[in-house]
Amino acid sequence: MDEWQQSSRLRGKLLEADRCQREQRDCAAAAEFEKAWREEVRASPMERLLKEKELLRVLVVAKRDSGPSESPIVVAPDPRLTLALLKGARQEVKSQTLGTRAVQRSARLEWDVLVQLYGTEDVLKQRMQELKSTAPQGVDDLLALADRYAVGWRPRRDED
Repeated sequence: MDEWQQSSRLRGKLLEADRCQREQRDCAAAAEFEKAWREEVRASPMERLLKEKELLRVLVVAKRDSGPSESPIVVAPDPRLTLALLKGARQEVKSQTLGTRAVQRSARLEWDVLVQLYGTEDVLKQRMQELKSTAPQGVDDLLALADRYAVGWRPRRDED
């Protein structure tokens, strides 16, 4: 199995679970499939998680759908993981004023999703500080955006 196939395996299983729900297949089998998938996510080594194409989505869905009898999904305190999740949470919003051809682009973060994944905003801020202490290259804009969110900035509705 090549590297891409391994890195997209968790996402593929997530898509299969979604398909089972939409097609209303055997609910017990689908529930067992999803539980096994969440266990695979929990057991995945860091290197595998870092290769995942939709890591933020995989972890959010695994955490959201975990049952009370399952171990909680905990985001490891690894700066590489924090960086991957920040990158996954970054979005670009395009807007255009009526009557003009100019298109404005602005960056956004799925901040609330990150807070939900990390458990609290304080934990997320702490992990961001740990990431910054590693002085990652080429992500200054992303870290500046995350810092803005960390101090309470949110985009105005009319900027969307």
